[in-house]
Amino acid sequence: PDEQETTTRFKANALFFVSMYDHMYQRGYVENIPGSPMCGCVEHMPVVSRSDCTQTNVKESYTFAKVPDGTGFTTAIDSIDLQFQSCQGANNRNNDLEAFVQQLVNDGKLSTVEQDIFKTRVVGDNNCPQAIDDLLDVHGFQSGYNIDATEWTYVVGEQFEDHKAILDYRLFHEMVEALEVPIVRRVCPTCVDSHKDIYYRRLTPMPEDFNLLDTLMNNWFNANNTLNVDFSLHSTFLDAFLGTNGWTFCNYNDPGIGFPRDCGPNGKVNFQWNSYSRGGGDANHHAFLLPADPDFQTTIVYAHHPTFFGMDYAVQKGTSTTTTNANARASFDNGDYLTYASANFGTAGSTKGIRINYSKGGNGGMVEVRLGLGTTGRLIGEFRPAKTESWINYLTAYFDIEEDVEGIQDITFVSKSSSVLNLAWFELSDFSERSEVHSRIAASEYSDQKGTEFGTSDNMNSFHPSDYITYANVNFGPAGTTDLILVEYAKGNTGGRVEVWLDGTDGTLIGEFRPNKTGGWWNWEEAKIALSADVSGIHDLTFLAKGSNTVMNMAWFELSNMSENVRD
Repeated sequence: PDEQETTTRFKANALFFVSMYDHMYQRGYVENIPGSPMCGCVEHMPVVSRSDCTQTNVKESYTFAKVPDGTGFTTAIDSIDLQFQSCQGANNRNNDLEAFVQQLVNDGKLSTVEQDIFKTRVVGDNNCPQAIDDLLDVHGFQSGYNIDATEWTYVVGEQFEDHKAILDYRLFHEMVEALEVPIVRRVCPTCVDSHKDIYYRRLTPMPEDFNLLDTLMNNWFNANNTLNVDFSLHSTFLDAFLGTNGWTFCNYNDPGIGFPRDCGPNGKVNFQWNSYSRGGGDANHHAFLLPADPDFQTTIVYAHHPTFFGMDYAVQKGTSTTTTNANARASFDNGDYLTYASANFGTAGSTKGIRINYSKGGNGGMVEVRLGLGTTGRLIGEFRPAKTESWINYLTAYFDIEEDVEGIQDITFVSKSSSVLNLAWFELSDFSERSEVHSRIAASEYSDQKGTEFGTSDNMNSFHPSDYITYANVNFGPAGTTDLILVEYAKGNTGGRVEVWLDGTDGTLIGEFRPNKTGGWWNWEEAKIALSADVSGIHDLTFLAKGSNTVMNMAWFELSNMSENVRD
């Protein structure tokens, strides 16, 4: 600015008025903002959302005298009158530095480049969070919380992807009950100050049918969970340990809203809750922790290849119950997921796939199978469910997974399309049912397919050209053992053929079958498919439809040997 402009010449007076007289003497302000100088250019000031503004009004009186015997004039200041008032800003917004800067731009006294510099410091209402994130990003920092694993054990959280979650509520209960004082801590960098660090102290034993983990994560209900009866809340670990300075307010019983709903130290505090099944709470970056106990040993024995019902999930997003099957989960749409805790895969290679009991009333879609919680864990398998006649008709399919998975793992089904399936149950499998050479395999026990459908008798139909159906882990036995496939099929038309492929349609073609008309789509006959190659060992087997129209329906197939098979 012009050094002779009045507001520049009298800026020290303005500083004295604002800081010493108005703020300290009149209002009692005696401390500066940390990191902020008392006097400085705007680019040296801390970031704020808005700022008050005081302008200096100057009235000066001068005497001009002509220079004797020369040219020009001499001047003298007779009097100066200074008055201070709220800045008169643009759009009649007074006492607002942002509006005053805008008025200076409008008057041509400040450039837009200078205004942009100003806006990096006075960012406007509600823009501080973004300004903080931008500043951290520029300097290579990331907001968050570092968990000291020597002091605290991570249980579960959001935006803590580098930590393995504990989703088995039975294990969680054991760990809580093993503590000298049963305390669960929640840290939340995105919460208000009163809720950044909360300690839940359990006061009563947990009943067998009570799930504290789900209560904290998704459903903060008061059954076996009432403030100052079953638990207390505290703002420090010491208070929780000693049972002092407990919180005084809690509410409950809003499905899908987790800890601590609107509980507060002295009254209701909104939106500081977490949820793993719905949005709306501010605790979208948080972690539940337990005091570290290096001597803890669980007593739980995890069954090898357990069966999980659809309703046995630990965490879910978007799914719902169905009135036709009490064990199933429905409304499984794109992006929804179901996570199941503590599946025992055994030693590497001992789990080869998953048996899944499901229903599906439409065509298309895929389910991903991942390790861990949520949609981003390691992908170990995919399943493309065929239509099962209707949403109330369930069948059991088999699909293979990566065979190097071992130990106790959480497993998640992720939907990649709308209404992908209803899930009744699933179990890990070693495909022992197919360990015998020449075992009969039902058509419904497929691992992958495209375009097929299944009727109420679990027979495959709607097998059109380019459709395929694959069966995993089929045992051909030693070399020379298998040279034939028996198949039970039905066909109500003529034409079309079936190609038989080893290890997928980009593998090896080992046979071809041209089914004859059987007199109707539900008139079943057995046929033989001679193999063109000597196949040994365990392979995936694929039937690929070729030609035109519907090629056939299929009930089952069975590997065989020509020399031993005498059936026509």
